[in-house]
Amino acid sequence: MNSLISSLESLGLNKSEALVYIDILKNPDTNGSQITRRIDLPKPSVYLAVDKVYQRGLLNLIPGNRKLYRAQEPTMGC
Repeated sequence: MNSLISSLESLGLNKSEALVYIDILKNPDTNGSQITRRIDLPKPSVYLAVDKVYQRGLLNLIPGNRKLYRAQEPTMGC
């Protein structure tokens, strides 16, 4: 997994953003609380990382009452 994190960092993500992105790839249609339970980051860090990854266009927000996210494939220059 470290090579995947390194690859995502080379695309411009920091380590927290890469961990969040990988978790959402593995667990589509997930929310920030669910991510926090699965990865070893504090809740505020997870929500900040989700926001940054979303701003980069790597996540889709699924319409509904809860904020659920689904990962997009990364492209060069994200």
